[in-house]
Amino acid sequence: MIHAFPCFRYRLHLRFRRWRHALAYATSRLSSGEAQTILIECQDYAGWYPLNTLCVDDLLDHAVSLYGDSARLLKPYLDAACERTARKWDCGDELNIALGFALEAALDSAGQDGIEIDGGKATNTSNPSHEGENAYA
Repeated sequence: MIHAFPCFRYRLHLRFRRWRHALAYATSRLSSGEAQTILIECQDYAGWYPLNTLCVDDLLDHAVSLYGDSARLLKPYLDAACERTARKWDCGDELNIALGFALEAALDSAGQDGIEIDGGKATNTSNPSHEGENAYA
């Protein structure tokens, strides 16, 4: 019973934080940090796993490392620069390599469970020990 209270308090805190983020989103008062937290928390539910993310803060840090503190004057221009870059960037090769790597990992895990995929036909020789998205939890 004593150990259950901290767990309950932690879960209540998480739930309160999510409601606070939802309210901030609904009232258009969401900060960039809160938005990033929501994206990270929702990526498992959405099945979305970004490989690269162009972030204004990272771009500012990079500019400061190259040009010194005077690069902080670029801050008002970084949002538009990131948006423009994201629209023009072609990530076809990187995406195909990542898709191939992820598919290879899935095939290896399935093979360990006795599932073989060959030319569109699947054979299952044993019960799977992995449970989809919970396999690595």
